[in-house]
Amino acid sequence: MTADVLIQMHTGTRAYCDFIEKHGPDCIGKNLAKLAKFYPIEWNDEDKSKYLIDIFSSTRDCSAALNACGIRWPRNESEDDMCQELKTLKEMMERANIENNKRKAELKLQGAEGRAAANKIREYIWNCDIDYPNDLVRLVRNLWKHFSTYPRYIKTHLGGSQSAVLRKFEQWCPDAWTLIYNTVGQPCMLSFLFRFKLLSLVMHVFIFHCAATTCLHGLVLCAT
Repeated sequence: MTADVLIQMHTGTRAYCDFIEKHGPDCIGKNLAKLAKFYPIEWNDEDKSKYLIDIFSSTRDCSAALNACGIRWPRNESEDDMCQELKTLKEMMERANIENNKRKAELKLQGAEGRAAANKIREYIWNCDIDYPNDLVRLVRNLWKHFSTYPRYIKTHLGGSQSAVLRKFEQWCPDAWTLIYNTVGQPCMLSFLFRFKLLSLVMHVFIFHCAATTCLHGLVLCAT
């Protein structure tokens, strides 16, 4: 007598299969292979951080997609506010701003060099709404990108490194990467758009040069 054994599929594999099932019919012969190749099952921290940067450097607005991707802000027990860890982080940033403003005022009294130094001091802006997952993704992106600018007590609170910021995100939102990727996919990058526009400009200059040279050559022939 053989017992039936139900083997559950790994979460990442299940998400990948759902992704292929959802996008496959629309991408056959197009870019499905590229999307599938970069699926975030085995992303390292470099892949994750680059993806965060790319989302907000995209030529399209990903806000609506991020708000609908399935992630949510980590909340307190009553679900009416963010979790204590993030509330503490917000308070720390407000404290850092007070300290930075005092430092700026002191520097501005030290002449042109002091004013120049004061202008380089960052202000930490907390412009987040817990009803919008897009704001959480943007916050994590900014925490990672500007990590080196934070005072030591904020760095310690975040875990001590940029990689720890990504771990925090994964604790707050399990399966965050697959949820985002299933909705957003590979964003179209500004850098690619810039290179395309640059190539287009070079081609137009080249065509203009050829036309001008041909015209000049014709005028010389006519003159002779």
